[in-house]
Amino acid sequence: MAGSLKPGNIAPKSGIYTPSKGGAQVAISKGDRVPPTKPGGTFKLTTPTHKK
Repeated sequence: MAGSLKPGNIAPKSGIYTPSKGGAQVAISKGDRVPPTKPGGTFKLTTPTHKK
């Protein structure tokens, strides 16, 4: 399961990620790098994608 991801890490699951230090939610695909955020901030998976 995806915990907190630091900027530059590879996303283990696709979905909507929310930054811990505020800002817009970001859609990230599995295998993509997590974008930059405010210093010391991380991203958390809030809505995973549903594949059939």
